[in-house]
Amino acid sequence: ISAGAWRKCRCSRRLAPVGSRIVKSVSVFETCLTWLFEWIDAIDASAASGLVAFSFGRTLSVIDPADTGFRRDFQHERTVSGVAFEPKGRRIATSTYGGAALWYARIEKQQPVKLAWAGSHTGVAFSPDGSRIAVTLTRDGNSQLYVMGADGSGLKRVSYSSGIDTEAAWSPDGKSLYFVSDRGGGPQIYRMGSAGGETPQR
Repeated sequence: ISAGAWRKCRCSRRLAPVGSRIVKSVSVFETCLTWLFEWIDAIDASAASGLVAFSFGRTLSVIDPADTGFRRDFQHERTVSGVAFEPKGRRIATSTYGGAALWYARIEKQQPVKLAWAGSHTGVAFSPDGSRIAVTLTRDGNSQLYVMGADGSGLKRVSYSSGIDTEAAWSPDGKSLYFVSDRGGGPQIYRMGSAGGETPQR
């Protein structure tokens, strides 16, 4: 791996030399990646496919650490703020202002499936079985959590707070959502049923 191409750090952003090529798998929890002097806004890795996806600006990039010649760049109309692989690793969901998009990770020329709703989408996460997607959506004030089908159907708000609810993550059985909220003052981790309709618990 090129010196300086990636650095272990606790922040979310760093700069890398122009032309750096990432050639090994990266811990998404410990490592910050950059590409061509761009800020990295979001990153995810798939254990099923071995691919790594990350976004900078309006671009989603996909690389294969086992194949240094493989790279896919997918352009969006707006900044990509969230990236998530489906469980099988074949598709990637991205969140942007005005909705989300679904891409096939390895297909070079394609048109994404667009899931459009008004508001700013700043996070996205597939359920463990791949049938649902949780998104962080700012529509009427603060960011709140919504859940929809993987085909974009049935968008439903599941969190209600005067604070900010964000960073949704599914429980392994898909029955609960864990998320970060400042509803109690400072940011804390909460859990609630993925269908909503209940008081979140810390």
